[in-house]
Amino acid sequence: MHSTISPSLASSTPKPQPHPPQLLGGDGSRPPSLDVLIVEDNVVNQKVLQRQLRQLGNNTYLASHGGEALEILRRSRLWSAQEVSSFNLSIILMDLEMPVMDGATCACRIRELERNGSIIPIPIIATTAHNRLDQINNAKAAGIDDVVHKPIRISELIPKIEQLIIKYREVQLQVHSHRAASGQRNQLC
Repeated sequence: MHSTISPSLASSTPKPQPHPPQLLGGDGSRPPSLDVLIVEDNVVNQKVLQRQLRQLGNNTYLASHGGEALEILRRSRLWSAQEVSSFNLSIILMDLEMPVMDGATCACRIRELERNGSIIPIPIIATTAHNRLDQINNAKAAGIDDVVHKPIRISELIPKIEQLIIKYREVQLQVHSHRAASGQRNQLC
């Protein structure tokens, strides 16, 4: 299994391609790049999704299972005790069926960490090849925000990412303000 824990920076990729028209901001501007954690045990699926996201100018981080995803989160700015110099994460794209730790279990642990104040809330989108209603319901009960089905169509994924980023931005700003008011370190950019 392949695992990459360090960031794959967009600067090391070919020039990003412009967004399709429906993915532009209302004023025609390009949205800022995102820092996306891809949690996927299939190396081919990792690379395809990583390439698509990087072509749009986003940074990507890779994990092969939920345990690796939690380790990456521990080193990110989302973790309450991290230094400002650590990296940011905007969203998690998580396969549901993986060895070591599956996506629903990992999402549940992430939500527990959010509830106890260890990390700042982050949106999670499940990626799955299955359309089983019970699997989707279990994923959402574990804390998954939305589900996309494989093969992933980037034109369908990006609007879901953008909607969740907007939804979580307010929550993240509230956590940031609370931490600043209580004297905790500034964790957001």
